[in-house]
Amino acid sequence: MTEFRRMLRDRLLDLGAEHVEFVHPGGRHPPRCLFSVGDRQCRLTIPNSPSDHRAIRNAVADARRLVAGARP
Repeated sequence: MTEFRRMLRDRLLDLGAEHVEFVHPGGRHPPRCLFSVGDRQCRLTIPNSPSDHRAIRNAVADARRLVAGARP
């Protein structure tokens, strides 16, 4: 697991997400982070190669919005 994915997984777990996993459908499809919040399943598209120095901050911000919207 890359440092980027490890940091994103740790942040998601801190936010209350469960069952965090990373999948790469293959081909030209971008990798995804799948996780659940309560009984709701969430999917977050992540960069394949986060070369931008803001990539982790952007992914965490997107994840935070997803988690907040998934809470009852």
